[in-house]
Amino acid sequence: VAHEAANLLKQAGVDLMITDHHQPEVSSKSAKTNFLYPPAYAVVHSTKLCGASVAWLTMRQLVAKLKMKFEVDKLLDLAGMATIADQVPLLGANRSFAYYGLEQLRQTTNVGLKALMKQVGIKKMSQIDETTVGFRLAPRINALGRLAHGLDALRLLCSTSSIKAGERAQILSDTNSRRQTLTIDSYNEAKLMVEKENLAANKIIIVASENFHEGIIGLIAGRLVQKFSRPSLVITLGKDGLAKGSARSLPGVNITDLLRQVSDELLEVGGHPMAAGFGLKIDKLNQFKLKLIRLANRTIKTSLLTSTKQAETILPFALLTQATVALLEKFQPFGAANQAPLFVIKDLKVVATKLIGQNKKHLKLILTSKLTGTNQAGNSVQPPLTIEALWWGAANQVDQLSLGQTVDILAEIEKNVWNGNVKVQLIIKDQKIKDD
Repeated sequence: VAHEAANLLKQAGVDLMITDHHQPEVSSKSAKTNFLYPPAYAVVHSTKLCGASVAWLTMRQLVAKLKMKFEVDKLLDLAGMATIADQVPLLGANRSFAYYGLEQLRQTTNVGLKALMKQVGIKKMSQIDETTVGFRLAPRINALGRLAHGLDALRLLCSTSSIKAGERAQILSDTNSRRQTLTIDSYNEAKLMVEKENLAANKIIIVASENFHEGIIGLIAGRLVQKFSRPSLVITLGKDGLAKGSARSLPGVNITDLLRQVSDELLEVGGHPMAAGFGLKIDKLNQFKLKLIRLANRTIKTSLLTSTKQAETILPFALLTQATVALLEKFQPFGAANQAPLFVIKDLKVVATKLIGQNKKHLKLILTSKLTGTNQAGNSVQPPLTIEALWWGAANQVDQLSLGQTVDILAEIEKNVWNGNVKVQLIIKDQKIKDD
């Protein structure tokens, strides 16, 4: 939607090629396919992929057409990382980009990526997966664009010197640490606003503050969506009379389309169904909020705002084995539209509890099966061994789970590798305490 920039390039006689995956504007509400693209020599556009994948496919065709000697597949590591980081549905072509991108990342020759992996403590390239990308590598690359300048992240990816790459990887990690602290503080402020003003009573949440840093408002919005199960807009108020906003949504609510229905109040808007960015004048903020809340309350179905978790099946304790994990790994990479499967495991006994993490905000449980059972001959069956379970951000649950208590849990099953030892562990998503 960068019409002004494209027009400047056209006037300067520069041939512009646009590759993108965001939703273009349309000429009218009735003409959904009549797109208003910026003036360009060529526009390569698809909403089915992430932006980096569109660029990679364009490059592959150009290299073939021009018969250039260039190994395009070596850049699949970047396209795969972007696919995972942008949280596009990991189905069809996106699944291929993520799968083969991870394969390439495990053998990458990119000096910058290798320096970043070393910086975050990755010792075995073979163990890199979608979690490594989503929680350790991608956030550090993105942090520069949020709080500083994205060019420094680009310089890391283009590094040829391992010394320079190491220095830049350190900059990325330091910046990401600042981003994490800033995000937590700002999210807490935004959450307090929602609770104090009862903003979740509407079908959309809108918060605004001078304290929100423009680079992290999308992250705050994402956390509000997770907390309140509402499409959420977070707006930072500038001293120049202008406001910048970022929006995150839920499946079934096209946030970009929703914003464009009130575009008369906005200076700009762009994005895709699950995320959008926009700008407006501060003196238009109240009118904008009123219009959007009315529109959301009228058009968003209440059923879309219910947070639910769906289990695949009830899994016996005896099947919490490495063989089961190996079978599940065949469905990887997991992500949007291909989530890691959840299982209900019943009648577990709490053997031990422990708070872990730098700020002791995570909970670790040692669990065993309460059921001893009998074999066909009627003899007592040896009780299964214990299993470790992690519950992220659940420190507040420790007082509710006393030793010897019986619980049913909803959890993911994964492999934990530590110092060469491999064992099965659970990642708890929810639990239900049972009356003995």
